[in-house]
Amino acid sequence: METYWKILYTTQKHKKQTKKWIDGYMHVKPDGKNAVMYSEDLDKIHHFRIEQKFRCRITEGGEFGIQKYDLQVDEQLSKLPTGKIK
Repeated sequence: METYWKILYTTQKHKKQTKKWIDGYMHVKPDGKNAVMYSEDLDKIHHFRIEQKFRCRITEGGEFGIQKYDLQVDEQLSKLPTGKIK
């Protein structure tokens, strides 16, 4: 099922002190296995495959890491905000 999420993400995966979190969006493709991350301005940041063990964490309040990013799932959206997807 295709879903859209407001997220926070960081590239500071290994930082011990306060991490800098950035607002963004995530679009989970209809297969539920692939997703795309977008910046707050809807610039495409990263396309990734969601590992089976992380699929259950794509819910409000869920957290997981992919490659160089840590993600916090904030809220589900009915669609991405209006604007040009790049």
